[in-house]
Amino acid sequence: MRKHLLIVATAIAAMFVAVLVPTSAHADGSTVINLGPGQYNVGFTHPTGTVTIGGGTISARCTAAAAKGSSVLLTPQCTTKPIRCPVSSAGCAVVFALQESALRGPVAVSGNVLVTGGSGAFDAVLQPYSCPQPNTCGTRVRDLFTPGTTIQLTTFNIAVGPNFPIVFSQATLTVL
Repeated sequence: MRKHLLIVATAIAAMFVAVLVPTSAHADGSTVINLGPGQYNVGFTHPTGTVTIGGGTISARCTAAAAKGSSVLLTPQCTTKPIRCPVSSAGCAVVFALQESALRGPVAVSGNVLVTGGSGAFDAVLQPYSCPQPNTCGTRVRDLFTPGTTIQLTTFNIAVGPNFPIVFSQATLTVL
């Protein structure tokens, strides 16, 4: 009975938070509410729907938009589909690109990488973090990963209240 009441209370709290946040997302996928112990985060998980493979590279990207960004709720945000370094390879180099733009800034973006089934090591900064900027910012870094590693990139807004922000992320894996 207690477990049932806790689930109902959590669902009601999530719906309440979702109603109060005037954001929307435009990308493949559906809006999800991530619930964890002691926190309610209205986020947008939007896989691209496709992973591009060709010429020794595997690329996954995502985008999400909101009418008004929230640094508290980290919206808008998006998550790429997972991509995997082939087990038969010597390893993989992965370039992570994060970007945010807004009609009215300033903007700031952050992200995280979920790494499973292997390990990685930092390689190089390809574009230094250029936030905050008046209307657009981003960064690009390259990491090296062991064979069999699965990588998934999440990008989210950390700016205070930009209007009409769009976040974009791309993970491009090159087989070594």
